[in-house]
Amino acid sequence: MCGASHDLPDPASPILFIVGAYYSMKGYPMAIRIAYFSWKGHTQKVATALAERVNAELVRIEPRTTFNIAIGGMKALLTMKSPIMPCKTDLAGIDELIIVTPVWSHKVPPFVNEYCSAVSGGKEKPFHVIAEMGGQGAESAITLVKKQLEKKGMRFVSSASTVERDVDSGAFTATVETFAAGILKK
Repeated sequence: MCGASHDLPDPASPILFIVGAYYSMKGYPMAIRIAYFSWKGHTQKVATALAERVNAELVRIEPRTTFNIAIGGMKALLTMKSPIMPCKTDLAGIDELIIVTPVWSHKVPPFVNEYCSAVSGGKEKPFHVIAEMGGQGAESAITLVKKQLEKKGMRFVSSASTVERDVDSGAFTATVETFAAGILKK
C-alpha cells in the first residue's frame, strides 16, 4: 500500500526490528546479559545477533590459557571445568541471563561450566540457553546448563539451538528472531 500512513514510534527512542515489526526499547527497563564462549566464531555470531535484537550486554567467556580441542572435548564429556579469564559473573543489576554455548561431546565446553559455576546474584532470576552445534547434542548441552543454573536458584525460561551450517549460510537468523521475540514479549 503505497502512501499508507503508519503509526511509527518517536524517532528519538531506540527501535528494535524483529520480523518486520518493531519494539520500542523506551520504557523497557530489562537489563539482559548474554554470556557466550565461541571457538570458531559460530557461537559468537549467534550471540551477537541475539544481543542486537534484545539490546543485551555481551560477555565473552575466554579461556585463561590456550587449549587443545581434544583435551577440551574430553573435559566437556566429563563435565569438567577449565579456568577462564575474569569476566562479569555477578548478576547484580541484571534481570535476565542468556547463555550461548557451543556443543562439545553432547555437553558444553569446560569454560562454560566454569562460567556457570562462577555466576552469583542470580537467585530467582530467569535464564535462557542457546546451544550452537555441528549437528546434534543440543538437548543434552541445554540440560546441563539448566541443571547448573537451577542449582543456584535461577529459573529456566526457554532454549533454542542453531546448527553450524545455518550460521555459515545466514539461515539461523529466523531462529534468533523467534527466540528474541519470546524474550521481549514478557
